[in-house]
Amino acid sequence: MQNYKYKAIVAYDGTDFYGWQIQPLQKTIVGTLQNTFKTVFKQQIKILGSSRTDAGVHAIGQVFSFACSLCIPVNKMTEAWNAALPVSITIRSLQRVADTFHPQHNVGYKTYCYYLFYRKPLPHAARYGLYCGAIDIIRLRDALQCMVGEHDFRPLSVVMPAYIKTVRRVDSIRIIKNPIKGSYAIVVCGKGFLRYMVRRMIGAALECARGRCSQEYIKQVLQNSIIINKLPVAPPQGLFLVRIVYTNKAIKLS
Repeated sequence: MQNYKYKAIVAYDGTDFYGWQIQPLQKTIVGTLQNTFKTVFKQQIKILGSSRTDAGVHAIGQVFSFACSLCIPVNKMTEAWNAALPVSITIRSLQRVADTFHPQHNVGYKTYCYYLFYRKPLPHAARYGLYCGAIDIIRLRDALQCMVGEHDFRPLSVVMPAYIKTVRRVDSIRIIKNPIKGSYAIVVCGKGFLRYMVRRMIGAALECARGRCSQEYIKQVLQNSIIINKLPVAPPQGLFLVRIVYTNKAIKLS
């Protein structure tokens, strides 16, 4: 029986999920996607994602792949799958791709966005950002800019074996103000990120903006690989995986 490979873009509200990856006895995004697919199409699939988002983190443009023997119009597959999914998960697009496609290979860049509320948010918006009150936006911007470029981000990740490569390049960070919502969107772009890396970058910048640490301390932590440091992890509810862009050779249509 011939299998066909598919590439999907999915959006989800991560509030009620224990992260992206399957966890024993826990409700996860992948587990929900696989279970609903089996219910609707009577086939078991194995989903491979481009990135792993943690518990409480959201996505607008997460990418994943899977293979199955179904050869039906992708719009029909998308419609039927979405009808079975909870309202917190939506398949935004689905397409047939070559067997060689791998969602973690040939990534051009990824975009994450972290939302900060400088004005107390309305109840329906509070779960999608961090209320930080009035902050020194200049200090926040300067602290974020010192993390742009290539650094060993091991100190701003989780504890991991020494042999794992932790040098990453952050291409850009910008802050967009939304006076109507009373929020700032911190947009971070780069090819790849370590676990907790973006949230710890935001946490570090907030510490600096609040006067609890200096920009020089952040630089020292990165330059000297100070694993045990006082830079916190920002809460998950403000983080969104917005977009994953691939190089032209990554996705060759079947």
